[in-house]
Amino acid sequence: MILTLISLAAGLAAFWLLRRLSGAGSFLPWIMLSVFLAAVLRHPLFLLLGDSAFSPSLPRLLIIILSWCSGLTWLLGGLALGWRILSLFPLTQVLGIGRRFGRVIPGSLILLCAGLTAMAGLRGLADPVTVSLDLPLEAGPTFRRPLKVVQLTDLHLSSLTAGDWFDRLILQIRRENPDLILLTGDVADGTVAGRSLLADRLGELRASLGTVLIPGNHEYYADYDGWMAFYRKLGFRVLENSSVTFIHEGIPVEITGVTDEQALKDGRPGPELPQADCPGSGQALGDDRRSAEAHGDQRNGAVRILLKHRPLDAEQYAGTCPGFDLILSGHTHGGMILPLFPLVAAMNSGFVRGVYRSGRTWIYVSDGTFLWNAFPFRMGTRNTVAVFTLGGDRDGGDLPGEPD
Repeated sequence: MILTLISLAAGLAAFWLLRRLSGAGSFLPWIMLSVFLAAVLRHPLFLLLGDSAFSPSLPRLLIIILSWCSGLTWLLGGLALGWRILSLFPLTQVLGIGRRFGRVIPGSLILLCAGLTAMAGLRGLADPVTVSLDLPLEAGPTFRRPLKVVQLTDLHLSSLTAGDWFDRLILQIRRENPDLILLTGDVADGTVAGRSLLADRLGELRASLGTVLIPGNHEYYADYDGWMAFYRKLGFRVLENSSVTFIHEGIPVEITGVTDEQALKDGRPGPELPQADCPGSGQALGDDRRSAEAHGDQRNGAVRILLKHRPLDAEQYAGTCPGFDLILSGHTHGGMILPLFPLVAAMNSGFVRGVYRSGRTWIYVSDGTFLWNAFPFRMGTRNTVAVFTLGGDRDGGDLPGEPD
């Protein structure tokens, strides 16, 4: 509903801009009206012709075309807003830009915006790049053979990820030969009945120790219980405010996973760390009695990794007893496009993408392996598979940054 209203407002603004620039006698604004109408009707069409606005069961090409119409409408609508603001300044009135260039600007503007939207769409639909990060564990053990972990997040399995794209993703992960695969939420959209044929292929993922999954906010939008049962049937360890321990090279690797804040709106338990073997365990997040500083490092030679879909309050989680070596999150999609970075940061405790550090804890916020079909655009970010090498030489190589 919100995106439909945004599309309606953007379409009206874009129509006004084209009429203003090209004059009352031009047919161009009326031709573009069909694009604006497609953008406004996109989500109602998803509901009418598909099984869900979050995961429409429509042909891939149709979703791409409707998404391009929406992206072009939003971009033109944003430019219309900027144009209206600029028109308030005397200089633009003196120059008479709309009158002087009215026959040239509308067509050029549409071509430019259409090209930018297509480029952002192609980048959003592209195969994920592999980002390799070699993270020394300051307070943790050193393995004879470092622990190799693959993080997948925000896959948003739908019609857009079907076919060759998913085939290549499976091969990409197999080539890494990981010890652990960690899925940090928003794995699939829609219902199990509508997505099981595609999601079932997740069972082809292979890791020597196993695969661990936590829910993201989208898991709660449709068929939560069905999805959790489905993933358990695939052999995944599903963590809902719980932990699981693996042994690598004789050393414990403890993975803790929490639910998403959306769970509270669904009448389910919100994110909460399981009780730790620390004085004052079970207290609220941020309570001094649970802080790692209050009790010192109590990891007892284990590697501890926290999975939390949203990076909200990541620094507070980093400071809880007995402490974490690494916190993995997603949700932000890396900000998706550059102009949205400040907004995404404001909504996620300042986290957007890449590597952060809080005391002894590494915090990594992934760009996401794919995108939600409602906004399948990227500019300045990429679909990402993160591969971590943990517990190697503490004087190891340089820490890489995010891809361009």
